[in-house]
Formats: sequence, structure tokens, C-alpha cells
Amino acid sequence: MKSLMGPNNGAKYLGVIGREKEFKAINKAVDNNMTAPKYSPMIITGSRGVGKTFLLKKVGMQDNPDLANEMLKRSKAFADVERVLTHKGKQRKFNEWIEKFRNSSVENVAAEYIRLTNIAFGVEYDNSEAPLVILLDEMQYWGTKIKVHSKFDGQHHTILSYLLTKLSLCRPVCICAGTHDCNIFKITEKSKIAPDPINIQVFSEEECKVYWRKMAEHWMKEKKKEIEYSVDDADVLALIYASYRIPRILYLATLEWFYGKCDRSETGIVFQSFEQAARKYYPEMSNFLISNDFSVAEIVQVILHCSVSKELDLDAMVPGSNRWKWKDLVHKSIIFPATNAGTYLLPFTYIWNNANFNISKIALLDLRKEEIRNLVNQLIPGLVLEDLFFDFQEYYNADPQKIGHIFESLVVSSAAVKIHLSNDKTLFEVFGCEEAVLDNLSTEKINGIERPTTEVFVDDCPDNKITHNIHATTAHHDVVFKALHTDERGHKRQVRVACSIKNSLAIPLEKSVVSQMKISKQSQEEVDLLLWIFLKDNDRPVLESNAVVSSYISNGRLLFINPGKCCNAMALDLISLSKKINSKKRPLE
Repeated sequence: MKSLMGPNNGAKYLGVIGREKEFKAINKAVDNNMTAPKYSPMIITGSRGVGKTFLLKKVGMQDNPDLANEMLKRSKAFADVERVLTHKGKQRKFNEWIEKFRNSSVENVAAEYIRLTNIAFGVEYDNSEAPLVILLDEMQYWGTKIKVHSKFDGQHHTILSYLLTKLSLCRPVCICAGTHDCNIFKITEKSKIAPDPINIQVFSEEECKVYWRKMAEHWMKEKKKEIEYSVDDADVLALIYASYRIPRILYLATLEWFYGKCDRSETGIVFQSFEQAARKYYPEMSNFLISNDFSVAEIVQVILHCSVSKELDLDAMVPGSNRWKWKDLVHKSIIFPATNAGTYLLPFTYIWNNANFNISKIALLDLRKEEIRNLVNQLIPGLVLEDLFFDFQEYYNADPQKIGHIFESLVVSSAAVKIHLSNDKTLFEVFGCEEAVLDNLSTEKINGIERPTTEVFVDDCPDNKITHNIHATTAHHDVVFKALHTDERGHKRQVRVACSIKNSLAIPLEKSVVSQMKISKQSQEEVDLLLWIFLKDNDRPVLESNAVVSSYISNGRLLFINPGKCCNAMALDLISLSKKINSKKRPLE
């Protein structure tokens, strides 16, 4: 029944969803192809399943009038564009062909691609009206080094870099896609080509909903089966977030949901079937913790860096590792490009849950998880890993107070991780907001979190911990800690910092701000700095127009902070969603 589970990715019946910006960048590069100072083949990179091949197909198909390119349209015929794409096939002849040309000369490879391009696009080679178009998919398989020196520090070319160098002589439109860039940017740094990178990210929530509607519409038409639903239904939203908004996993989610609806399956069965399909497609994720390829120390660094909004240098080594670069983890589909530029998400559920493992592997997984927790507690005392990531069912079924605690724990845990990972240990590095005062406040003494059973005020909190008053239900401040301020002369003084972490979307009253500036409800003494951390900061300009509030702000004693550059962006989105639907939600089955 599930024949749609094959290599189909919807390119023939889906529009360009969430990739309009990338499509336009490709069109611009195509238009400038012949006049640019250097030859610029486009390199589409990203983890497996984020939509690289889909984008490549849509460029070749040129079936969207709003995004079509005139040069590419002149090269297009209604042929099977998939014949241009190279990937691992199931047919023996295809695999023999691909193996033959992998071991062939660069000249032969170039000639074969030109031949295939002409066939796929129905273009004669000497047709001056149509530019030569070459689409290369799965380019990571062309990363093998060959005995030809590049101009960059005596390095050897890879098959791909040498192929692109040779192609630069005739300047075809060349678009490459793959999970690995084959070091192409370094190897060609001093050559006559300048590759143009195009990074593919996971979908936004709204893009997921558009995708869901399109897929449901297609399948209902295909199977002549009408299904009543809304993209705001609990089961749909749960599957969207369970997919981590990764296009390929989202495709699997829509598929399992559709057939579950057809068979009237219970929600739990649909979820189980979906998770099995996702784990089958990405075995590298579910085996990440128990694989001998990664040490506990390496796993911990990956978890910490990808749990918060931390920009990664893909060419850098994973801290503490002498064998893995960040881009290797992208190539292995362990981490995925997130919606915040330069940041990467780790699908925590698929690496942490015991689901679908046999007993022997569950025991090994539990042992590895215990080792990870122990190391995390050594590095950041008091940190609970689960607080850094989201769980749809927990968020969705939580009452308002519980959601508030989830939001607080997310902010506190993320801040503790950012402090641990930061170089300068400033609050600016922690929250990433453009407030000059934060750049002069150091958290160099802070390491870890404490959660006292009774309320602790800012003047009594320890110097070396973030104090989270989560167990004191009537606490004046949610969080308190002490930072060090360095003045222009280099003199340091201690600054008492209090945090009000509000998941409310309402505008706070002036009296609330004035009250929070006090050390306690009974004291008239004020804190040195109050951080008012909002779930969303849409109402910040309205609040700042208040005279009293404005005075605190101008004196650098009150800051409104959006935690979007500190916390897991997807978790924040889900908390916001849970707030919006709290009044009309129904419990998940």
C-alpha cells in the first residue's frame, strides 16, 4: 500500500516550498554566469534529507512561472530530468555505469555528463541558443583525491574540483548538490573558479504546514480518498515537530499520517509507525550514541553545541576530537542546518529514546546515556540535558504553570551551556543581543545551576552558580546570579543580576517592572541589573515608551531580551504555539 515510500520526493507535484530565496540566488548566478570575473559553479550543501535533490530537480524542471529563468528555460525540454542526477540506484546496469565513471578520467567524466545533460534537456551541443547545463547530485562521491596538484598550498585536486576547473573553460551552468563540499572551497581558493555556496535549512513551522496541505491534497487526489483535517490539529502538529521540520522526515510523517487516517489507526500507532520509518531512513541518528565511531566526550560536545543557538564553523574540529569536523556530522546526517543562520540542530529524540531497540542495545544505550550524564554534570553541574530540548506531548499537555517552568528551565539551561561554551564569558555572548552593557558583564566565575528548595535572593546567591528558584512557587525573581563588570580602567566590581522569565505574550505593567527592580518584595533596595526575558519581544517598543521603564533602560539597569539567540529555536516556537492553543486544545490520545 505504501508504494509512495520509494525515491519519490514530490518534485513532480509539489511547488517550491521554503526555497524561494535559494531559487532566486541560483537564477541570479545563472544570469551572471558568462560575465562574472570568475567561473562560479553553485554548490548546494546540507544534511541528507533537507531537500537538495528536490531543489536541483525543480531548477531542472523550470515549472514555476514566478521562479523560472529564461536562460534555463531555453535549455529545457520535457524530458526525465532525473537521468541527469547521480545517486545510488537499485539496478545493476546503473551501478556498473556509475562505478565505471568514478574510476574513469576527469575528461571522460566531463564528456559523459555533457552527453547526459544534452539527452535530458533535449539540446544539441552546438545549439548556441541554449547554455550548457550540468546538474551534479550526490557530489560527495566525487571527493576522492587524484594525482593532480591544485594551486592551493600544494593540495591535490578531488575529482569534483578538477572537473569544475576543466568545465570553467566552457563556462556551463553547473549546479552541484551533496552532503559534503569535498573541500572544494579550499582546493579552489587560488584558482580561476569561485564556487558559490547555497545552504539548505530545515523548514519553518509555516512552511511545514504548506507542505502538509500540498502532500495531503496530492494523496487524496491520488487515492480518491477525502480526509477532513486541519494543519492545526494536535496529531498534525505533533508529527510536524516530531519531524524536527526536516523535509525528508516530514515527508515520512505525512505519509504515515495519511495511511493512518485511511485505516482509522489510533494516534499512538501512527506515531510508532512514523518513528520506525524515520529511524529506518536515518539509522545513523539512532545509532549515534552506541556507535564506536564517537567517544562519550565527542557526543557530549555535539549535544551541547547543538542544543543552543551556537554558530558552528563547519571546517573546525569538534572540540576535544582529533578525527571529526563539524561538517563530517552534517555529512553523516547527525546534525542539520537550523533556521538561524550558521546554527545546527540535533534531532535529540531519535538519538536519546530507547524505542525500536532490542534488549541488548537498550542496555548499551542506557549505559552510554549514564556516562554522558555524568560527564555533562562534571562540565556543567546541575544541568539536565532534557531541559535543553523539546517534547511535543509534554509541552502540548502542560498547564500554564508547567509551560512557565518549561520555559524557565529552557532559558536557564541554555544560558549555562552558552556560558560554558563561550570564549569571553560575557552576557553578550550568552544572549547574543545588541546591548552594549552586556559586553562589559562577565560570567567567568559561573559554572552550573543550583535549584534551592527555598527562595534565594540576589544578594545571597552564590558567586559561581546560576540560581533558579523553580521550587519556590512564590519567588520574587525566577533567576538570580552575580556577574563581574569591568570599567574603562579595567577595574572589576560585582553586579547583582536578577531575571524575570516571562512566557506571557501580554505587555507587563509599569508596577510589575518597578516591583521586579527590588531585591525582594519587602526591600526598597534595587538590583543592579534586571533582565526581562520574553517569549516574544513584539511588544518591547510599547513597553519602552513608558517613562519609568525608559529611565531604567537608559541607565543600563533594565534590558528586555529575546532568548532566540540563546535557546533552541524549535523549542521556543513550540512553547509559543502551546501558549496560543492552550485555551482550545484537547489532550493527545
